[in-house]
This record gives sequence, structure tokens and C-alpha cells, in this order.
Amino acid sequence: MCGTHAGNHMQAGDSAALLGIPLMCLHQPADLLAQRFMTGYLKEAAPERLGDIVDALLRLPEYRFMARECNPPEIFVGDRNKRAGEVAVKFAGGTAAPKEMYEHLAARAWARWCACTCRKAI
Repeated sequence: MCGTHAGNHMQAGDSAALLGIPLMCLHQPADLLAQRFMTGYLKEAAPERLGDIVDALLRLPEYRFMARECNPPEIFVGDRNKRAGEVAVKFAGGTAAPKEMYEHLAARAWARWCACTCRKAI
């Protein structure tokens, strides 16, 4: 599914145009609200280890549901016992973040970052 995501990017807009109906995407505002919630939620959880982040996510019903659907939160760098350090939360709907953000992230040690990534197309 991830390989076809880019190919499907314009599908909804193209379909609306063919049908002659107006279309408005409100994905970005939802992402911004979810990012605000998750930032506060993880700040309050105060995870010390990467496993603490996964455990905190799995306390949320949406993440428990997705874990049952074979799409749980995953640690890509390090393991459950590694120190979490600073936790960055980034939800990006609509467009990618500016390249300067990635340059900034690349300059930091990977162990200081935990990314919550959806592996399936949204």
C-alpha cells in the first residue's frame, strides 16, 4: 500500500473534478490538533525509555486498535530499554515538513528521537 500512496495522492480531487462536485480537504487541521494532543500526552507521561513511549501510546484506544490490526507502534532505532531523551512529535498531513527540519533532526543523535509513524497510507 505504501508504494502506491503517491500514485493515489490526487485520486480524491480528480474524482471530484470528474463528478463536478466541490472538494475540500481538512486533513491538516486534524493533524495539528492531534499533534497538540500527543505532545501534551507524552509530556505528561514523561517517558524515560523508548519502551515507555510505546506503552504510553498503547494506553490510547486508537493505538490499541491499530496494534490489534497488526500495525502497532514500533521502535526503529534502539530498543525498549534505551533512554528516550527528548521526544519529538510530528504529524504531517497535506505536505512534507520543510527540508530544514530534517537537517536539524539529522544533526541530533538518533537515540534522542522517537517518531510515531503510520506505515499504512492514511
